[in-house]
Amino acid sequence: MKKIFTMVAVMLLSISILAPTTTAHAAKGGFGFTLRIGDNQGRDYSSNVEKTDSAGYGAATTSYNDLVWSDKVYYRIHRKNWLNSRIAATSYYQVTGNSTINMWYFAGQAINGNNYQLEGDTDVYDAVVSGIWEP
Repeated sequence: MKKIFTMVAVMLLSISILAPTTTAHAAKGGFGFTLRIGDNQGRDYSSNVEKTDSAGYGAATTSYNDLVWSDKVYYRIHRKNWLNSRIAATSYYQVTGNSTINMWYFAGQAINGNNYQLEGDTDVYDAVVSGIWEP
């Protein structure tokens, strides 16, 4: 009986630890940009992701890029308004390697429950950038 009680307690503890982690990762959205000047003027947008907090910044974690040190690729977050138009929510932030960039929202643009998109922009001929982001 003691073994069964211990197993049930361990299972409940595992579920309580796992649930917040799963919820935290659910807010993150993936992005995969192939930025080509000839194809899309060097700019692309992720799909919409709903902001689930009121934090004053969004983060993009680049997990792959084929950039060299002289290539300039930038991220920017846009909020989608009720007309489904894009409103710039942050300035541009330059990508430097495979790392995380925090992008600070303009005043009044970090709105819980609104949809956001991540923009990738470049002036180089060809760039491939991918990773995860959270608005």
